[in-house]
Amino acid sequence: MLEVAFHQIDKFNRLNGEILHKQTQLDKRKVIERAKGLLMQAENISEDEAYRKIRNESMQTQQEMVHIAQQIINNLQVNS
Repeated sequence: MLEVAFHQIDKFNRLNGEILHKQTQLDKRKVIERAKGLLMQAENISEDEAYRKIRNESMQTQQEMVHIAQQIINNLQVNS
């Protein structure tokens, strides 16, 4: 009986971890999408071009795309 309870707790913890991981991924994607939208508007470029700009800057600076995207959001919102 105790073994079943521990198994259920372990399963719950794994599922909760997966949910938190997916939520983090979704939050990062939202930031990147917002930055793409702002770049598209500010520079009159396509969605693909905006994505490539973020990706290229990420690779050149060796920073995660979400960090580059947040910098773009901060810079473009200040300049608006």
